[in-house]
Amino acid sequence: MMRGILFWVALCCITMQSQADAVQPEKRCLLVNSYSPDYAWQRAVTKSIWLQLVGRCDIREFNLDAKRYPFPSQLAYQAEQAWSVIEQWQPDVVIACDDAASKYLVQPYLKGTDIPVVFCGVNNSGDAYGYPYPNATGMIEASPTDRLFDVVKQVNPDAKRGLAVVVDRLTDSIMAKVYRRLAEQRGLTVEVSVVQTMDELEATYQQAAEYDFLYFSNNAGIADWDDQTALNITRQYSSVLTFSAYRWMSPFVMLTIAHVPEEMGRYTGRTALRILEGESPRAIPVTTNKAIDIIINRPLLDLIGLELPPALKEQAMVIEY
Repeated sequence: MMRGILFWVALCCITMQSQADAVQPEKRCLLVNSYSPDYAWQRAVTKSIWLQLVGRCDIREFNLDAKRYPFPSQLAYQAEQAWSVIEQWQPDVVIACDDAASKYLVQPYLKGTDIPVVFCGVNNSGDAYGYPYPNATGMIEASPTDRLFDVVKQVNPDAKRGLAVVVDRLTDSIMAKVYRRLAEQRGLTVEVSVVQTMDELEATYQQAAEYDFLYFSNNAGIADWDDQTALNITRQYSSVLTFSAYRWMSPFVMLTIAHVPEEMGRYTGRTALRILEGESPRAIPVTTNKAIDIIINRPLLDLIGLELPPALKEQAMVIEY
């Protein structure tokens, strides 16, 4: 009898240990986000990363929260806190999402160390942060802005000037230069309007009547953003072609050609797994995102009576509300 009891006790201990091993992976993955979970782009990217890694490593997240702490001194302090987490927790791989994480954490603290890094969401190229490093690889974020400007010239060959709505933050300061360069390659000029409030957005939409198009890049960072107010502004003042490169902006612009955050998250998570399984970051080439979503907002287009190219419409999802 006693032997039977001891056998079952031993078996239970083994089973409990096996379950503990299953739910507590030995590897550690630290995900450092440039923003916070209330930003739609970050939510989509990090969710896709988690889907790849859950059960394969112990995951922790650190948010630099660049929208709440936009100044360089604030982001440097946030990155210092992230570095303290790295020193104490000793992750097997660090995942750095978007530009602030690369600029303020990876480049000053992790470049050339023994800690593997997978980055994503770095705009245009990794040159600004010295990528690639022997211990870092990842995915560059290429904006589909060039395709949007191509559409401008297709629907209006005489188009010359456009207005770009940006918020004063790191990504926008990087991308504004790109917008101008891509526009110039197509015989267009782009003027930048920095918008931080809904009143400023309304004024910019009114001003856009003097231009040939309006590029409403992103609403993230507009302090008093309100969906219904934005819809009212776009319906009342849309007088030229409006467009964006972010999916969640599609209710507020006529055309969206957007990069796909889930593509970036899947690739980043899978690359982290390859490193956890023993592959060197040096052996994994840096790549660039390729997938796009095309969304047409039919009611807004109808306000100005504009027809988009048939080939574009064949690939698009259409909002008909």
